[in-house]
Amino acid sequence: AEKRRIYSRNRFIRGGMTMSQEFILKVRIQLAKYGKSQNWLADTIGISRPYMSDIMNGRRKPDKQIKPIEAALAELEKEK
Repeated sequence: AEKRRIYSRNRFIRGGMTMSQEFILKVRIQLAKYGKSQNWLADTIGISRPYMSDIMNGRRKPDKQIKPIEAALAELEKEK
């Protein structure tokens, strides 16, 4: 099944998901894979737990936190 691609409100959407939603889905999968919580991630990257919750639930965009989140998840991969 080929993913459809459309533009909506200047956001690139693939299969109905925004890039932010895709990123958060990948983060959720990685956290589950390593048995870590979003609270662990918030503490690791130095942001508040409510702010992390807002990011993970789509109430805030993860733009400024993408690199720190990716770095924290990369560290988990190295520890494996």
